[in-house]
Amino acid sequence: MTVDGAPTGAAATPVGEQPAGQISAQVSTGAAIEDDYRPPSVIHGARAWLRRFVRTKFGLVAIILMVLLTGMAIFASILAPYNPNAIVGPQFATPFGHFLFGTDELGRDVLSSFIYGARVSMLVGAASGLLALILGCVIGGLAGYLGGVVDVVLMRIAELFMVVPSLILAVVVVALLGSQLSYIVLIIGFTLWPQEARIARSQFLTLRERDFVQGAKVSGFRWSHIVFKEILPNAIAPVIVQVTLDAGSAILLEAGLSFLGLGDPSMPSWGKMLQDAQAYLTTNEWLSIFPGIGILFAVLAFNFLGHALNEVMNPRAPRVSALSLGRRMLLRPITTSIRRSATGSVPEGSVL
Repeated sequence: MTVDGAPTGAAATPVGEQPAGQISAQVSTGAAIEDDYRPPSVIHGARAWLRRFVRTKFGLVAIILMVLLTGMAIFASILAPYNPNAIVGPQFATPFGHFLFGTDELGRDVLSSFIYGARVSMLVGAASGLLALILGCVIGGLAGYLGGVVDVVLMRIAELFMVVPSLILAVVVVALLGSQLSYIVLIIGFTLWPQEARIARSQFLTLRERDFVQGAKVSGFRWSHIVFKEILPNAIAPVIVQVTLDAGSAILLEAGLSFLGLGDPSMPSWGKMLQDAQAYLTTNEWLSIFPGIGILFAVLAFNFLGHALNEVMNPRAPRVSALSLGRRMLLRPITTSIRRSATGSVPEGSVL
């Protein structure tokens, strides 16, 4: 008779009654297993994280859009068929002919300007988001970790920045300092940091009371180790998600400044293309369609990236299908109008 494939006597034999050779063999086997164990490598962890990211609803689309836009921005000088400022053809040449996107009012190639415009938008989105991340983590971390008067003062400053509209503040500062691209990046970054600071503050307030942080304090670790090694790695995830969402806002803000004539005149951008096409909306509409599509896809890329990161970093986040989200956005005005016409009143919860 056997138990789990072993004789009954062997299965019931206590450890103390086993032969010494068998016990030593088991001990040596366990030691060998412990010696053979290796923690997962960084490459293995990155692959697993990437697999989870791609399997999200927005992850694959975000990667495709980010790769296309980033590649277009980095290799603009190689991909663009002409110099964006050079007159290469007749005025208002129609698209999908010799010039794929047509030409503008001066005879410049619209496709070349479109490719070089991706460089400005992606640079502004990434650099402004990085600046907002640094400022938000520093200010919000100090407010959450120190608390007291420091918390009150820093959060009132953040609320002051949140009250003032970002576009109006950027217009005033650019008009005073100048319209160089570096100034625009700094201004946009300084208008976006309050959201990151509030999220970082809430995370620090929660994590500073956790047992592992109290244990580090009792063990005698310095505050720099506690902040940068214990709290910050656990608090950075939601801040990064907010940064990706604000990067899309930075692209829209830069396009708005360029549309108002406050962008960097030395660099072609999608906002400047929209400004130049404003006078030809009814006659040569393609001049505004192509830069508008570029801005749309750039903002969608960063927003999809933020949603995918939120699903990966926050297991409790609700999973939303991209198709269902788009269908809901398209059908909401139709269903609202149908209900309004049927009932003769505004449905509860709808927004006029």
